[in-house]
Amino acid sequence: MGGSRVFNFADANQYYGITDGTNRYKAVYDQVSRYLKELNPAGFNQNVKRIVPYEESVNLSFLKSIQDIDAGAAYGTDYSKKATSVVASGEWRINFDVGRATIRPEAKDVLEQIYNLLIQAEDSKLELVGHTDNTGTRDNNYSLSTARAEAVKSYLIQKGIPASRFQKVDGKGQDEPVADNDTPAGKAQNRRVVISLLK
Repeated sequence: MGGSRVFNFADANQYYGITDGTNRYKAVYDQVSRYLKELNPAGFNQNVKRIVPYEESVNLSFLKSIQDIDAGAAYGTDYSKKATSVVASGEWRINFDVGRATIRPEAKDVLEQIYNLLIQAEDSKLELVGHTDNTGTRDNNYSLSTARAEAVKSYLIQKGIPASRFQKVDGKGQDEPVADNDTPAGKAQNRRVVISLLK
């Protein structure tokens, strides 16, 4: 490729659904942008000067001005049925202070990634399981880990994820560490929430 350029993958298609308040196009746009930057396929970062932010790239004024057109049948997802198979499961480093269930500000980027994934996997239901390090008593840590999972649930609901998508919210306390609780770094890794997508 000859020199750096600006990358805008919405140039050819600026359409996304705008009737229910969920910006699916932005969720895909932001997620793909992050993957391109982090995975750097074919030297992407060396050949692209910057990724155009969604807000600069997509102009919905024309779509929003169209009226009196038959929108057709809307697709709705039924979350009332119990999901039984795990589609994907991941552990995200959602930062919590020791002994607290308040999501730290620096966790916002991670939560946005999770939100974008949930918008794209719109048919899936969710299980959230919180974990702690071994600070404090075992009984208190069960309550704390559940509160952390509930904090993530509340954040996602505020973003627009339906409460009916959450099939299970639980806490495992300090019982399932993924790192050494003898070090500060290990403790930080153990203060986490595991999110599973189910169908």
